[in-house]
Amino acid sequence: MDAVSKSFSRLTNLKKLKIKSVNTNVSYSIALTLIILVPFFFFQTGLVYEITDDSSPSSFSLSYYKMQDSSLLIHESDVFSAQWLSTYGDITQFATYADTIAETHVLNSYSTINQGLIILLSNSTQLLRADGVIPAVPNNPNNSYIYLSQFNIQNNVIWWYKRMGISYKLTELPILNETNAIISRIYSNGDSEVYFRTS
Repeated sequence: MDAVSKSFSRLTNLKKLKIKSVNTNVSYSIALTLIILVPFFFFQTGLVYEITDDSSPSSFSLSYYKMQDSSLLIHESDVFSAQWLSTYGDITQFATYADTIAETHVLNSYSTINQGLIILLSNSTQLLRADGVIPAVPNNPNNSYIYLSQFNIQNNVIWWYKRMGISYKLTELPILNETNAIISRIYSNGDSEVYFRTS
């Protein structure tokens, strides 16, 4: 009887040991999972970027106030001006000058302007595009439209090549400051504007 009780007590001690080791393994697994998932969640939701005051907003819900000044945000005023230019401008005959952001975001999505007739605004008088596309020579090169988005107007700057960080102030653009050309503002909704240039 004594041998039975000893073997029984050994068996119960082994069970307790197994239960403790299983609980320890489960605890370690849960802790490791939380160590990985919690930071992942904070980074994915943009909370870390918001707390560290990152200049590039990553969460619309957390960084809405920052995104109002972002060049990548398409404002309603930009959409209206792009649609107005498509409706009332002679976009098949004249080229349209715009910066890279307006060309790839607003004009590409909300206008019917032929992408070959969009020329990038730059500090040069050459017909240039940062994306390597050679613009079509317009039928009437002496006349053109100039599209300025809300970001361009409010910040007095255009993006020529956003990825490389190349931008110019509006005062540096020869097309806007030519003395031998007549530049008229033909549309404004208070935020974005369209100009007509003739020389």
